[in-house]
Amino acid sequence: MGAWRGLAATLALTAVIAACGPKMEGLEKGESGKATEVRDGDTFVMDSGLVVHLAGIEAPGYEQPLAKDARGALERLVAHRKVQLAYGGEKRARDAALAQVYVQTEGGRWVWAQQALLLEGHARVHTRRDNTARLEEMTAAENAARAARRGLWGDAFYAVRSPAQMARSADDVKADPECASELAQIAERREARKQKAAATATRPAPPPADAAKDAPEVAEAPTEDTRRTRRRRDFTVVEGQITSVADRERAVFLNFGDDIARDFGVMVTKDNLANFPGGLEALTALQGKTVRVRGTVPRCAKPLMRIDHAAALTAIN
Repeated sequence: MGAWRGLAATLALTAVIAACGPKMEGLEKGESGKATEVRDGDTFVMDSGLVVHLAGIEAPGYEQPLAKDARGALERLVAHRKVQLAYGGEKRARDAALAQVYVQTEGGRWVWAQQALLLEGHARVHTRRDNTARLEEMTAAENAARAARRGLWGDAFYAVRSPAQMARSADDVKADPECASELAQIAERREARKQKAAATATRPAPPPADAAKDAPEVAEAPTEDTRRTRRRRDFTVVEGQITSVADRERAVFLNFGDDIARDFGVMVTKDNLANFPGGLEALTALQGKTVRVRGTVPRCAKPLMRIDHAAALTAIN
């Protein structure tokens, strides 16, 4: 009953959605249909077969705490109901629609799914570089849930971290039993690359251009190095003071401590500077400021968060 009361409270809080239809100002109207299958806390499938990912949010997934709760919340909200998609930026990623989703309840009310899930603490704001629509409203909903410690905000796994909590040395990583398998795979890939480089260096010189043109093409056999296991990365929100800003050839680094080998840091590559209003000058001016950043951090490597757009970074003071 508690879950249903929570959902009812959420529907009441989303009064900005009118009974006459979803309010999609500034968005492009997309597909509509029924939600037939919920895959996880932020992904479902429509009766047309279209896979839909809720743009702008990240729900617990895989083996993370509260993943089942998040999936259940989305299922209660959208399953077998009419949904209307709306777009505010990039529309597709990995064969899924990236959309703001509006759901029509049995009483005819239209509910904005992202806002409903954020208000109940079943997701966090996580925008993409080319899709930041409704950021202000989603952030307000997240802030309300965090202040009330609703949903995932009551679980220590999802707490906003300090830079000190994120700091990790190479020895810390090696001592972590959860990293043993990943570190072994990294070592194997490095050794494979060395062997490949050595083999390339001992190969005979290529034939002249005319001879190469007439020679049959031979496909290179796949190696273990081409089948890389994806590193474990957890979406994390970190809040702290930037102690220094380093402008390097290919990237700008926001440092949250003096020991760059172990302290938490944020990297913005130079090709993404245009996505930050004010560019390098604005990032440099953040030195000494307290900020909140959100993104993924590798579990078994230096605690470095890579961000590519301004919505991932918020100045607190």
